[in-house]
Amino acid sequence: MRAMLRRRLQEKNAENWTNTELDELLNEGLIRMQTQVMAVEPNSFLVLQQGPLTANQQLYPVPTGMWYETEVSLADSAYATGYRPLELGDYDRIRLRLDASETKYARFGNYFFLGPNHTTTTANGLRVAFVPTLTMATDASVPPLHIGLHI
Repeated sequence: MRAMLRRRLQEKNAENWTNTELDELLNEGLIRMQTQVMAVEPNSFLVLQQGPLTANQQLYPVPTGMWYETEVSLADSAYATGYRPLELGDYDRIRLRLDASETKYARFGNYFFLGPNHTTTTANGLRVAFVPTLTMATDASVPPLHIGLHI
């Protein structure tokens, strides 16, 4: 991608722009393209990540690179997907619900706050569906866009 950009800039060697500067521009362009694709299909880059649900733990870090979540769920065999979606709520109200029967979640900075407190630990008990911020971290990275959109 960087080589393509250099050709478009008609620069054979790094005389005007460093690789780092071009990488920043490529990542900015990728995010702009991501927003255009998501305007047509909001879930086009959706990622599912599962992790443990830990007893007496209420704060869970949001996934690395997460732009926004579309669903936070708990493992529940009563649901066809195996996960029960949680309702998004207000942090101050959820943290005061000590004896409530229905778990809710709130965004709390770089964490999800789940309340009320859980008393059991479940492997892969928490699932987050989210949209990541796309980035090309290495020279070998290829953006997850149709090849026709790479230009």
